[in-house]
Amino acid sequence: MLVCPLPLSVFPLLHLSTTLEDPNNNPSLAADSPFYSPVFLSLPSPKPISNSTISQLFFDSLALSAWKTTGFSTWTHIPSRFFPKFFPQGSFLIGFSSIFWREAWKYSKRAFQYCNHDVGHAIAAVSMAAAGLGWDVKILDGLGYGDLAKLMGLEFFPEFKIPSRPVKGKLPEIEFEHPDCVLVVFPNGVGEFDVNYKELNLAILEFRNWSGK
Repeated sequence: MLVCPLPLSVFPLLHLSTTLEDPNNNPSLAADSPFYSPVFLSLPSPKPISNSTISQLFFDSLALSAWKTTGFSTWTHIPSRFFPKFFPQGSFLIGFSSIFWREAWKYSKRAFQYCNHDVGHAIAAVSMAAAGLGWDVKILDGLGYGDLAKLMGLEFFPEFKIPSRPVKGKLPEIEFEHPDCVLVVFPNGVGEFDVNYKELNLAILEFRNWSGK
């Protein structure tokens, strides 16, 4: 799991073994990067998914250059048969979640609004970074709350309930993560593709428990 400095968490849901590295150590990627304006007109040829390109995506979009780990846990792998069934070849998923409490201390009742505001910025940033690598982005808007929570491994968080009276001390469940959305990143040139959300939902329900955090 990758954690942003904002009250957002980013989940790269990959079907390949990948680790983040510093994209500055790969000068060939920087040399091939397009300028900002041209990507609004046409995308460059898609780059293959690799340690370097995944690292470049997160570095360019959200300035993420390292994995956050707890003990020996970093992330789990989704079954390899899952991706070819629903998405174009060379695709991967990125999930966003929010921790409302981390906005509420500053924005009070407007916390939910500002979390959505931040998610919108994050989606745009990932879209622009993906475009520079010749990739396109689609929001999987047919997934419900339960689907997103299970897909990102958030279903195991304790459900938060507002206390009926003031509570002293720590309240760890207030840090629960709300699943916002999942993006599918795919190579430019694939064109439009339909997602069978009914079958996708059934496939997600069959996922086993996450092995990491």
